[in-house]
Amino acid sequence: MKKHLTLLLLTVITVHVYPQVPPTSGASATLPILYINPNPQIGGFGEIGIVSSLIYNNAGLTQNPALLSRNKKVAGIVTNLSNWSNYNPETYLGNIGLYYSIDNANTIGYSFDYFRIGEVQFADYNGTCTPYQYYHSLRYAHTFFEEFSGGIGLKIIKSDLVPHIATSFYTFSVDLGFDYRKQIQISEKSDIRMNLGLSAQDIGPKIGYVKNQKQDNIPINIGVATMMTYLYRINEETSISIDLAYQLEKIVVKTPNIYAADSQGWLDEIEKSKHLNLTSHFGYFGSFIPSNDNSLNRSTSFINKFGTELRLNFKEQVLFSIRGGHLKEFESKGGDDYYTLGAGIGAYGFRFDYSTLLVQTKNISAFSLSFEIKLSN
Repeated sequence: MKKHLTLLLLTVITVHVYPQVPPTSGASATLPILYINPNPQIGGFGEIGIVSSLIYNNAGLTQNPALLSRNKKVAGIVTNLSNWSNYNPETYLGNIGLYYSIDNANTIGYSFDYFRIGEVQFADYNGTCTPYQYYHSLRYAHTFFEEFSGGIGLKIIKSDLVPHIATSFYTFSVDLGFDYRKQIQISEKSDIRMNLGLSAQDIGPKIGYVKNQKQDNIPINIGVATMMTYLYRINEETSISIDLAYQLEKIVVKTPNIYAADSQGWLDEIEKSKHLNLTSHFGYFGSFIPSNDNSLNRSTSFINKFGTELRLNFKEQVLFSIRGGHLKEFESKGGDDYYTLGAGIGAYGFRFDYSTLLVQTKNISAFSLSFEIKLSN
């Protein structure tokens, strides 16, 4: 069973999507659905979603829940579909999300994500399986004052990666986020808006794919991002704006327990840690400590993301946008290095977004349809 499970998880991990599942995380910590971005507006923007333009309220359903509430009252629905036809035509991620502002300071959201990996057949196993994962996500955001919001999210997750071979299970995770923005008027025709965001995603319990064995915690994704927006009003009805953003992320994986000094690497680690059994919390802190032993379930690398977007807005009703981005990770920790492209068009509350990730000469495409209305105060 371990052989089947390892082969399948390696297949899942090699699908390079946002962000890459830690290569050394092992079966017990692999929930790929948590590390795939379903939003093509974010996807085309270099996979940056901890900060976002004020017009993209549904961004709060994905990375930073605080983005749902930014001192305005809105309601909306969005549906997304991502496809990996170059890898496996049967692999896709589907998503639907809803959000509603109770008032200017409080917004709630819900989304459902379903990840189908496609049919998998084992050479030494009489049969095939269709791995899948899904989750329900509930989110709440509150505007504490005009320039600052906070949010929290809860995901209920179902994983069945190896049907009929390994045990399926339910688990949960918690997301936290904060958003700060400041707008500065330069002249009668132009403004600059500064944005700073912070999030911690997928804080959860131990999980495992072997029955009655909960082996390790879900990797936590911690990130900080900043964005500057320049807006120029061409006339009373038309404006143009450009966003420049940077996001820094780290996937925090618990350091494994140390049971024996079976190599010089283990001896070095014992000298550093001074004890043999690491608690979950101490193990997460250990993820930030460099290690020379590649066998350790630990990564000290950071993922750098850069994004830009150019938008044309007419009467605040019609929108055209083009996006681009770049993701870069250390070679020794996965080596993700790819570019993103995207575009969007909107009219009277409806919007269509498209993105593509240029990964190792192959494209991963996604599109979404959304509708949003502004509610009266």
